[in-house]
Amino acid sequence: MLTIIGYSINDKVVVFDRVRELWQASRQARFPGIVNAAILQTVPRTVNTGLGALFILTALAVFGGDTLRDFAIALIFGIVVGTASSSFVAGPLAIELERLSKQPPPQPPEPRERRRQGTGAVL
Repeated sequence: MLTIIGYSINDKVVVFDRVRELWQASRQARFPGIVNAAILQTVPRTVNTGLGALFILTALAVFGGDTLRDFAIALIFGIVVGTASSSFVAGPLAIELERLSKQPPPQPPEPRERRRQGTGAVL
């Protein structure tokens, strides 16, 4: 369960951060298209991360003892389910929730003023 939750949260943070960036950049675009683009842009990173862990866990499941085999299989299952939930569950759910929401798209952050106080020396 911890593997599923961990991979799920990690992938969702990456996907929805990309959704936020894309939505701020093109506020006139439709939200389902933005979510789709964000998922497609993060798939290579997600697959590479998951495959790297899966290769190691597969070797651990094949060459490890009985105790390690059960542990590795549980982690493999968690990685696969956690990664799939980011694309196939979180995206459509976000689209449905946004459809019900009445809030406008997020505004891009305003540039901050740089005010220099003091000499900048660290004491």
